[in-house]
Amino acid sequence: MQVTSPPQLTFSLQTDNYLDQSFQRVLFPFRCLQHALFQSRFSIKHNFIKPHNRSYYIFSFFGTLCLFFYIYYFSVVIKNIDSTIEFFFKTNSYLPFIPFLIFYVLNIIQRNDHVKLVITIQKSFRLIKFNCKQYKECALWNWFGVFCHLFWVIFGLLFFQEIVLAIMFYVVAFHDVSLTYGISMIFLIKNGMVAWIAEVEYQCGNCLELEDRKRCEVFKKLFVAYEELMEAYVIFKRLFKISVSNFSSSVSLTSLYHKDIVCD
Repeated sequence: MQVTSPPQLTFSLQTDNYLDQSFQRVLFPFRCLQHALFQSRFSIKHNFIKPHNRSYYIFSFFGTLCLFFYIYYFSVVIKNIDSTIEFFFKTNSYLPFIPFLIFYVLNIIQRNDHVKLVITIQKSFRLIKFNCKQYKECALWNWFGVFCHLFWVIFGLLFFQEIVLAIMFYVVAFHDVSLTYGISMIFLIKNGMVAWIAEVEYQCGNCLELEDRKRCEVFKKLFVAYEELMEAYVIFKRLFKISVSNFSSSVSLTSLYHKDIVCD
């Protein structure tokens, strides 16, 4: 009787997709906010980052629709509020209907670029030896950005004591989170460039003490880090130019309409 060995399972592990714990802590605040608003850009499992699968995008689509329908059917509770305040709430609650489809499609199309942006920034941080203090500073600023969104939700609950108004502020966060997440990404790139400049200055001061081969390795590594930061910036511009344009347009239109109401 011939005994056959079980088939060998082969798999490839993409180590480039591995995220350090310190870098994950920087991303964690906005990951929480994005999940709460059905706008998550990527998935992290077992310390590996990857794009979301199809089921998540189906879930996020219906989750966001339920949120918008809730606002539409229950917005009547603010009828007795001052007309200016009512305009503010309704405008900022209904405004996300306009760009929602665009952002939803872009989130699917650009899902690989969002992963690539994070990986590219982390690669540069590894090369320039981004330290724990710098990681903590970035994480604190991201928590502050998330708190600025949640503050208005808490304000709506405590001041107005109406859950619908709090949810309207929640929808406002849906409209702004793409922009604030973009700000956090450019903040990381900026900090990476500052750290890179500091490392270059330090190595230039010590380069005479190194032998030629070691000196070439050090500056070659710094050049690669610079290329990674520039690539991250190019990806950033491609990902967030529509978000910035949409935010600028919506603020301009809302301001003009509000000015007309005040003048009348």
